[in-house]
Amino acid sequence: MDAEVDESRIKEQYQKQFFGFTASEMVVGVNNAAKFYGEEMQKKMKDKLIDKGISPECAENFSQDIYQEWISNMSKNAKALTEYLPSNVFHIPDDILLPEDEVQIDQYTEEDEKKLDHETDLVCQEIKKLREVKAKIQKQSQLISQLPVAEIEKAASTIRQYEEFRKGITSSISELKSRQAEVEPANLQELN
Repeated sequence: MDAEVDESRIKEQYQKQFFGFTASEMVVGVNNAAKFYGEEMQKKMKDKLIDKGISPECAENFSQDIYQEWISNMSKNAKALTEYLPSNVFHIPDDILLPEDEVQIDQYTEEDEKKLDHETDLVCQEIKKLREVKAKIQKQSQLISQLPVAEIEKAASTIRQYEEFRKGITSSISELKSRQAEVEPANLQELN
């Protein structure tokens, strides 16, 4: 019995994946729509009967009787539909494979699995390294946040001064190289 229930549940899950809804969900939707439209029909029928001169009580009773008959017939048909749909409409042949199940088609060799294991190990090692770097950055951030603002501003000022000094040296080197280029051709001409 449990095997039948499990198989039925698996089939319903597969129907849900394949169609977007199961047979029982469709029957519920059809029943809800039938009840809604049946109630609308009852109201309109009652109004039409009253418009034709029938007393409101008789119109209410008559439309209620028709509605109850409608619901009774819908319940019988819903039961038949519940039995018919799974095996005739929602039946998915065994040879149909959903895209999310296609990965099960390819069977991996031991070599493929070893390669995947190796790649997984590499990714895990990279994650560990990134976690260590993150921890170091967080520690540095905590240390920086504990520094007084004056010290941070002083350090930033010192860094700016070093940067200006470096730019000055770079500029001087470029100027010296251009002068050297000017002087060397003149010296070569004098030697000739």
